Amino acid sequence: MSPGIDEDDEDMQDVELALENLDDGHMLNRSGTFNPTLNNKQLTGKSFREAKRARFGNKAWILSINDPKKTQWDLFIMILATINCFHIPFDVAFQPPLFKTTIFQLANYFIDLCFFIDIIVSFRTSYINEKTGAEIRDVKSIARYYFKGQFTIDVLATLPFDTIAAIFGGGDAFKVFGALKLVRVLRLNKIITYLRSTEEFKAFLKLNKLVFLLVMYLHCFGCLWWMIVDSEQLWIPPMNYNDDDYYIVYGQEIIYKYFVSLHSAVLLTTGNDVGPRDTWMVIFGSVGLFLGAIINANIFGELAVLVS
Repeated sequence: MSPGIDEDDEDMQDVELALENLDDGHMLNRSGTFNPTLNNKQLTGKSFREAKRARFGNKAWILSINDPKKTQWDLFIMILATINCFHIPFDVAFQPPLFKTTIFQLANYFIDLCFFIDIIVSFRTSYINEKTGAEIRDVKSIARYYFKGQFTIDVLATLPFDTIAAIFGGGDAFKVFGALKLVRVLRLNKIITYLRSTEEFKAFLKLNKLVFLLVMYLHCFGCLWWMIVDSEQLWIPPMNYNDDDYYIVYGQEIIYKYFVSLHSAVLLTTGNDVGPRDTWMVIFGSVGLFLGAIINANIFGELAVLVS
C-alpha cells in the first residue's frame, strides 16, 4: 500500500480505473497491468456505486455529437425539413388540390412527430464548447445550451400551423410560419464540420450545399412572388409582353404558374427587372434585387475560399 493512502482510497482508485476500462473489455490495476480478478461482475458494493455515480453522474444516455447515428438522424430530419420547405410555400401560393388529400395530411403529421422527437433528441445530445473545444455531456449544461440556442425556433417549427389555421382560422398566411422548418436544414454546416473525411470531400459537400440553398431560396421566393401578384392579377410576366392576352398566365395550369414565378425569382436574383405593377410588387422586387446581390457576393466569396 502506498504511503499516505489508506486501503479504502486504494480500492476506490482501482474501481475508478476499472470503470475507465469497461469499454475495452479488460481491467487494469493502478500499475497498468492486467488484473483478472478486477472485473465488472466482482465490482460490487458501495465503492463501485459511488465511483460509478462520480464518474458518469447525469451523463448517462447522452448521445455524442460525433456519433454516426446522430449524423444519420440529422440527415433524416434535414430531408423531412426540405420536403416541408418545398411543400409549405407551394401549398400557400398555389393551393393544389392534391395537398388536401388524406395521404398528404398523414405525411405532414408524421413529419411533425419526427420534429417533436428531434427536440427530445437535442436535449440528450452533447455539444462542443466553442472556447475550450471540449465535448460537453452534462445534462443541465446541454439543456441550458439548447434553451439559449435553437429551442424556440425548433418548437415553432414543430407546431402544425396548417392544422391550427384550419381550426382557429387565420388563412393560408398563417401557414407561412411553417417555413421555420427550413432552419433545421442549416445543421448541414455542423454535419460537414464534424464529418470524418478528407478536406477535399468536405469542400465538395460545401459546394453542393451552396447549390442546394440557392435552389431553396429561389423556390421560396418564387412562391412568395406568386402570392403577391395573384392577389390583384395585374402583373404581366416578361415572356407575355408580346402576346395578345397579357394575363394568360393566370388561367394556366399550376405547374406553368410555378415555373413562371420561379423564372421571375431567377431574374430578380441575377439583377433583372420583372415589371412590377403596384406598390407591393415594387417593394418585394426591390427586396429580391437586394437579396440577389448578397447571394451572388456570398457565392463568389465561398467559391474563392474553396478554390484557394
